[in-house]
Amino acid sequence: MMAKNVAEEVEASSSSSPLLSVEGASVEFWTGSSWLRVVDQVSFVVPAGGRVGIVGESGSGKTMTGLAILGLIPGPAGRLAEGSIKFDGHDLAQLPPAEMRRIRGNDIAMVFQEPMRSLNPMMSIGDQIAEGMRRHWGWSKKKATNRAIELLDRVEIPAAAQRAREYPHHLSGGMRQRAMIALALACDPKLLIADEPTTALDVTVQAQIIELFRELSDERDMALLFITHDLGVVSELCSDLVVMYSGQVVETGDVDRVFDRPTHPYTEGLLQSLPKLGAGNRELGFIPGNPPDPAALPPGCRFQPRCPHALPICETSQPELLTIGDRQSRCLLNSELSLQGVGS
Repeated sequence: MMAKNVAEEVEASSSSSPLLSVEGASVEFWTGSSWLRVVDQVSFVVPAGGRVGIVGESGSGKTMTGLAILGLIPGPAGRLAEGSIKFDGHDLAQLPPAEMRRIRGNDIAMVFQEPMRSLNPMMSIGDQIAEGMRRHWGWSKKKATNRAIELLDRVEIPAAAQRAREYPHHLSGGMRQRAMIALALACDPKLLIADEPTTALDVTVQAQIIELFRELSDERDMALLFITHDLGVVSELCSDLVVMYSGQVVETGDVDRVFDRPTHPYTEGLLQSLPKLGAGNRELGFIPGNPPDPAALPPGCRFQPRCPHALPICETSQPELLTIGDRQSRCLLNSELSLQGVGS
């Protein structure tokens, strides 16, 4: 079985070129004595108008991947060490800072996990949303403010004109997140990156926000890269899935097919930990142990110390990302597991 490049594999099966193609991207941070790699050779694609979910435990590299796409890795201590990030025909990693600033917030926007850390407490909500249109499009303050009110109304914030004059601390958590979405939509981006946007919200508001993302993606033909630890959210919103573990992509594929028959033991463990309707008193599964320290990775497979299917070879050999049918999987046991029906 031959290893294949993930971006090439998905591009070959797609009738159109992807809007975003991340290929072999690695992110490193300087520790004071050496560079520590926290994202390692990550590859995936997002088609125009498509919805792709990135899932994994905390520390798996999901957020850093999103920040790398936007060129927001904090330097000089952090860097995109290698790889390419191609968006709409341009390699973002090679663009000068001024051109990257033009794309950021205009063609690509991001919704962050914690609005109170992302919104400016000294500016009204309306002014913050209007700022992007004034900067990127040269609109007048009045025109941009009117558009900001329209966007707040579109993301279902009641009394939008009043809320536009208020400040972040006046809004509830759900409203702040909606305001962040409105801010991200201000310049009609082709790609929206959402980083754990529903984590701090209650279940009812979470469901509303997920539905809002779906509606906005459909009506604007906007691609969505949804970063989360919640497989349930991905199943409701996304068509394709990227599973990350310890800085690496360990499985990719169609959401329904991955949920029905995972090919990587880590994906299998995540799915077994999900509660299911009609399961009676079935005990929830769990993955023992913790992800490895990036500074002290095991010599073989990174998931091997926690893997119920591990063999001695897994302790010494590092698996590559291989094509398994209609998806990719990083496991030395892929041929055996596919025969045994892991996840079936």
